[in-house]
Amino acid sequence: MRNGVTHDLSVNLPTIKLLKYFTFSPTFSYKEWWYSTVRNYTYDTSSQRFFSTNSDRFFRAYQYSAGVSLATRIYGQAEFRKGMVKAIRHIITPSLNLNYTPDFSAPRFGFYAYYRPDSIQKYNAKYARFEGSLQGGPGAGENGQIQWSINNNIEMKYEHRKDTVREIRKQSIMDNLTMSGSYNFLADSFHWSPIFINGSTRLFKKVSANFSATFQPYASDGKRYINTLLYTQDPLRPLTMSNVNVAMNTGFSAEEFRKGKQNDSDQQVFRPDWNVNLQYVYGISNGPDRVKFINHTLQASGELQVTPTWKMVLNMAYDIKNQTLVNSSIDFKKDLHCWEMEFNWVPVGLYKRYLFTLRIKSPVLRDVTVS
Repeated sequence: MRNGVTHDLSVNLPTIKLLKYFTFSPTFSYKEWWYSTVRNYTYDTSSQRFFSTNSDRFFRAYQYSAGVSLATRIYGQAEFRKGMVKAIRHIITPSLNLNYTPDFSAPRFGFYAYYRPDSIQKYNAKYARFEGSLQGGPGAGENGQIQWSINNNIEMKYEHRKDTVREIRKQSIMDNLTMSGSYNFLADSFHWSPIFINGSTRLFKKVSANFSATFQPYASDGKRYINTLLYTQDPLRPLTMSNVNVAMNTGFSAEEFRKGKQNDSDQQVFRPDWNVNLQYVYGISNGPDRVKFINHTLQASGELQVTPTWKMVLNMAYDIKNQTLVNSSIDFKKDLHCWEMEFNWVPVGLYKRYLFTLRIKSPVLRDVTVS
């Protein structure tokens, strides 16, 4: 029987104001594992091979890391005297984080050990004393990173006019447009991480848009990335795009169309309830082998409450690039008081099927099903 205990401790020390405008925050985290077995490798002279064995005894391992962060905020505002737009406000939040984690596979900790697999191997193989445990253990390798990010929020104030009433309102233009990356100063190669850009905004009140992109700073030999910065090859092209994704979402429901149209008599009459959600996704992915993958889909999902006990659930996805339906399913559900009936139909794709299920509604007997 395998078992173990894990302890977690995270400490956020009080923040310190530096030069009025900067916030300095130190952090410290500690994690400890307790094991009831320890992995060992023993050498068998007859077969001249190493075999792994487990010793039943108490074993303790731990891991800790420390870091500091520095952040500030920069405000900018442009005001306009003419037109409906009265002001545009831009908030920039740059931050810098320094984190350090020791190499807990070093011999001084005793959490990892070494053995030579056979006489042909020139180097010893490293293994964790907690191999096979349920909760894992401290990681191998020293890590020292400088992480940076720049977050942007843009909003505007505009004049809303209705009849003779004028009102100043706020509208977000861009939510959390963030650029981030890191530099590992202890790595033996590939010190720089990819640069990540992501953000979100809302269009026409009903449509939310999310986008993300990843840019690689390293060159490629046609098969994999190599430890050569693109900047050294072409200063005018220091980055290459590895992927970009755009997703737009909107939804409608019967409740929105009923607002202001209900009266007391409507509460006594059942009205079919429904909701529809639409999502448009477009993504491009470029690997180091320069092979381009495109994801271009339109997804729809919805529910229709036909009667108080009958419900239909629809999920559809249309691959615009290949002009075919993918990942589509239709479910019919019936409430039978103490029981629940469901019919699932997947009309297309690799997992095309139909399935009829009858189950007990009680959470205690939920696993009692007929299908």
